[in-house]
Amino acid sequence: MKKLFFLLCMACSLCHAQSVKIDISKATPADISSESMLNNIQKITVDIPDNVKSKYYRVWLTKDKNKLVIDDLWKRIWIFDIKKKNLKEVEIKGLERNELSYNFDDKSAAPLQGGLNSAFDANKNLFIIDFRTYWMGVDVKSGEIAKRIQKPKEFQERLSSCQAIDATHYVSYVNSSSKDKTASFIIFNEEGEILYEKEVECNLTIGTDQPYFPGDFYEYNSDYYCHAPYDGTTVYRVDSTELVSCMEFVAGEKPQPVNRVFETDYYVYFCFYDKDKQFCLGRYDKQNKTTCLNQVRDLHNHSSLPKAYENRAVSYRQDGNRLHILIGDMK
Repeated sequence: MKKLFFLLCMACSLCHAQSVKIDISKATPADISSESMLNNIQKITVDIPDNVKSKYYRVWLTKDKNKLVIDDLWKRIWIFDIKKKNLKEVEIKGLERNELSYNFDDKSAAPLQGGLNSAFDANKNLFIIDFRTYWMGVDVKSGEIAKRIQKPKEFQERLSSCQAIDATHYVSYVNSSSKDKTASFIIFNEEGEILYEKEVECNLTIGTDQPYFPGDFYEYNSDYYCHAPYDGTTVYRVDSTELVSCMEFVAGEKPQPVNRVFETDYYVYFCFYDKDKQFCLGRYDKQNKTTCLNQVRDLHNHSSLPKAYENRAVSYRQDGNRLHILIGDMK
């Protein structure tokens, strides 16, 4: 029993010790998909109204795990009640669209390059929308604007989405700039005051001065983690108002870029593109310290990393206006 307790403690504290290196060059082949990552899978089909013409939807799970939040690059937001199987559009009240970072009427603009970042804060049931100088939090139950988060003035044009780490503090990724060749994470308060800044390595050849690549954040065991996006090789744990390196991806002696990371009690899941530009899913076993990879060639078959709140996760694929959704417990 003592040995089992010790192993569980080791597994649950991967990112509280010294930085762990995950060597992808030693990985073995495996069959990894969203289905293989989940237990107690529930399959749901959601039909978006036919009058909505969108090519891109996103899905989140609420904290009570009874509802889904769906948006189409936030032009519309819906709530799907899992038990009642009811889809209801959220009517956003008091929103000035002309202050948005992205102009929907500019057909030549690329949304993900022009500042269209949004996210769902499951802890507070807030849909966070990106404006030029601040983020706006919309209560998905009432449609009311419930929170305004001021962007730090120094980086207003370069910030990605933000992650709340407590009631009044946030962490965000500052995109790279061709002027100073830097990228960093910052921790700041609701008034936009920067409390901490950490420069990070990333691929500075991607994008422009305002690429607005989203940050990659996750919550695990009541701690928050930041993975440097777009070819980032390091994961940082938020320690009060500091960031501490806790996980590094390598391939032999070289750093290994990865796109997304997520952690559970037993595994670290990650994804990246290999030298042949094929999308790969990986899994690191925290107890056995082994890594396995699955090269995914069908991206339409629930093959991306699920979005997770604690250990409850949602995965989805889109077929026109029909969303095929999986909900389950992360292994």
